[in-house]
Amino acid sequence: MSSPAIIHDAATLAIAKLGAKPQTAADDTFIAGAIIDLQATGYPKSGLAWVNLAFTTASGQAGAKQTLTLKVEHGATSNLADAADYDSTTYEFTWAADGANSRIHNLPLQLASSKRYVRVSAKLVKSGTVTISAQSLATGIVFFPSYEIPNSAYAASGYGNGTEPTA
Repeated sequence: MSSPAIIHDAATLAIAKLGAKPQTAADDTFIAGAIIDLQATGYPKSGLAWVNLAFTTASGQAGAKQTLTLKVEHGATSNLADAADYDSTTYEFTWAADGANSRIHNLPLQLASSKRYVRVSAKLVKSGTVTISAQSLATGIVFFPSYEIPNSAYAASGYGNGTEPTA
């Protein structure tokens, strides 16, 4: 199956695709995405949370290890004043090269036990003396009507079911 067909399949099966614009990210600080009302999306049964990280590293930084945490919070109030962690995952990776870099990571979700409101948050923790400028994070969720997340959703995001990409 060619890539355009895979992307079309995932797009056809998705019932909602919601995300937040990129935000400037400080080291070791969670950037909160948009609050999503699951009732407005028809209470989907599953989803694929994602984060897109874009950054620029200084010369000589290739190979530095970093940690990216992606979490989904949920709550019953529309402003998530009662937010609690619903699910999370942490990725450790190394910069492949100096200069402009970007990465996408995802987290499959089963939403049957979630409360009405959810949001995706992410944070980057740099190790050592790594110098990063122009760092930004964008987050979102693609929702599906069944308990199974189509394999094509992973393929469309560029990464297989939990497979750690190489930059």
